[in-house]
Amino acid sequence: MRVGAPVEFTIDAAPDRKLHGRVARIDPVADPATRRVGVYAQLPNPDRQIVAGQFARGRVLAGTPKSWVAIPTSAVHDSAGTAYAYTIENGKLARRNLTLGARDESQHLVGIVSGLKVGERVLAVPVTGAAEGLAVTVAGDVGVAQPATPAPAVPKAGKSGAK
Repeated sequence: MRVGAPVEFTIDAAPDRKLHGRVARIDPVADPATRRVGVYAQLPNPDRQIVAGQFARGRVLAGTPKSWVAIPTSAVHDSAGTAYAYTIENGKLARRNLTLGARDESQHLVGIVSGLKVGERVLAVPVTGAAEGLAVTVAGDVGVAQPATPAPAVPKAGKSGAK
């Protein structure tokens, strides 16, 4: 993220209208309580349709990952600071350590820099007792890792039908 990066907004009062602005300033330190960093954006308002008190949602358009795949955030687990997911290989779960990339909270997706390939099946929902080697049955082709598309679009991924 950088000053000048493009930002896309929608306002709840007009959800079909996309507004475009730029990052104006980034706080130099994170809030110690929330670990969040404030980002301030400038949004032109030439027609004066944006008024104080309206709720807006914005996202910084940070570029295009070239070789990432995206999976549902629900598929990612953490153990002692190591992110991992279960893939489904030959009817059994296999644990894969992951390097995570950008998240799209609005789509509930996370980019995977390494650890998965396009087309691999992942266990997309938490399952009690899931462990490496557990036999599973796949109900369909949903939950298959998809290539990430250029920003701001992020691929939609379904949930695995693993039992």
